[in-house]
Amino acid sequence: NIIRVSKLSSAQLKRREHKQNIGHVDTLAKHTVPLEELEAAQARIKSLGAARQEAVDKLNTVRIDGLADQEKTLEELKAAIVACRDIGVGHKKYSADPKGGEKQAGAAFIKSAQVWADLVANANTKVTKAFEAALADTANIAKL
Repeated sequence: NIIRVSKLSSAQLKRREHKQNIGHVDTLAKHTVPLEELEAAQARIKSLGAARQEAVDKLNTVRIDGLADQEKTLEELKAAIVACRDIGVGHKKYSADPKGGEKQAGAAFIKSAQVWADLVANANTKVTKAFEAALADTANIAKL
C-alpha cells in the first residue's frame, strides 16, 4: 500500500486530496447555520432579553408601588406576574436583575412576586372582612 501510494503521480495525489476536501466541505455545509439565520437568532435573543428585563422592571415597580395602594395595585401585580411568565422570565437559564435588587433566578423572582401577591390578597380579604364586621356591629348598635 505504501509503495502504491508513492507510485501515484502528484496529479493523482492532488485529485485524491481534492475529493477528500470536497467531502469535508459538503459535511461542513450540512452542519452550518446560514449567517442570516444566525444574525436573526442573535437579534431575537437580544430583543427577548430586553423584553424580559422590561417585564422584571415593571413587576418590581408595581410591587414597590403596591405598598402604598395595595387594593389598586393587586390587579397590576397579577398582570405583571403573568407578563413575566409569558415572556419567559421563569426560564431556568434566565436571571432576573431587578433595579435596586439582587440578581436572582427568574423562576425565584416570579415565585417571590406570586407569594407577595397572595399575601396582599389575603391581607385585603382580612381587612375587608374586619371592616364589614365592624360596620355591621355599628349598624346593630344604631338599631338599639
